[in-house]
Amino acid sequence: MRVLALVLVAAAVAATPVLGGQGDYSSPTATFKTLQAAVKAGDRRSADACFTARLARDPDGHEDICGELQATLRRATIVELGKEQITGNAATVPVFVDGRCLGGQEAVLFTREGDVWKINRYLRLDGGGKERKPGPEKAGKAAEKTETEIPVEDLPATVAASLVIETAGLKVKRVVRATRGERTVYEIGVRLANGDGRLLIDPNGKVVGRKLEESMAPADAPAPVREAFLKYSRGAPIGRLFRRVLNDITYFVVEAEKASLTLYLGPDGTPVARQRIMRTDDEFRRTSRMDDRD
Repeated sequence: MRVLALVLVAAAVAATPVLGGQGDYSSPTATFKTLQAAVKAGDRRSADACFTARLARDPDGHEDICGELQATLRRATIVELGKEQITGNAATVPVFVDGRCLGGQEAVLFTREGDVWKINRYLRLDGGGKERKPGPEKAGKAAEKTETEIPVEDLPATVAASLVIETAGLKVKRVVRATRGERTVYEIGVRLANGDGRLLIDPNGKVVGRKLEESMAPADAPAPVREAFLKYSRGAPIGRLFRRVLNDITYFVVEAEKASLTLYLGPDGTPVARQRIMRTDDEFRRTSRMDDRD
C-alpha cells in the first residue's frame, strides 16, 4: 500500500485555510487534512465540523472520538495516510501517527453527508486488516456492558468522597455508571477553567483513570518547563501551552511560536516520551471500555 507521509509543519498548516468551520470536506482524505490543520491552528469549531451530525447529537461518542483523535494529532510529528477505500456513502482511511497505526491498530471511518465526507468512528483492526471482534469466549462479556447516566447525588458514598477530592474547583458535567458483567466503573465528565476531562472511579472510590487537558497562557508555564523549553528550542518563544493529566502522568505540551517544534515536558522540565504517553492513553481507553484485551 502506498502511503502518503505528511510532516506537520507550520507551512503545511498555513497552506490549508481553516476559518470558522470552513474547510475542505470533498473527500475522506481532504476532511482528515482539514482536521489536521484545525487541530494545529487551535480551531475547535473547524475541527468539530469534520465529524458527522450523528456524533454532534451524541456527547459521549463525540467526546471519545473527537477528543482522542484531536489529542493524537496534537502530539504527532508525522502523520501518514493510507489509500482511502470508498464504498457507496462509506469510506475507510488507514492513519498512521509517528510510524504507528493510530491508537494501536485502527482506521478512521467516514460517512458521506450530502456532498461532504465526515468522520464517523474508529474501526479496530487485526493484523490482517479486518475488524477485530471479541472471540466466542468474550462475546457475551462485550454484550453485557451497559451505561446509565445518573445524578451526582446517586453516587455511592465512597465514589462521592473521591470525586470531591478530585474535582475541587471543577464543575461536574455528567456522571455515567458503566457496567460489564460484575464490574462497574463511574465515568465523570468535568469542566476545567480552560478545558475539560474525564475521571474513572471504581465502586470502592479508587480513581482508576484520569484524562484532563486545559490550555494555559505561555507566561504561566512553570519555571522548570519554561527553562527546559528554551534550552531544547534554542531560545524559541512558547507559542501555545497545554497542561495534561493522563492517569499517573502530568505533563505539559509546549509548542514553539514560529517553528514546527512540540515538546512534552514534565513539571520539572524533564522530557516525557511519546511512547509512554501513547501507552498510558491506551490503558485509559481500555479501562473506560472495561476491555482486558491487549
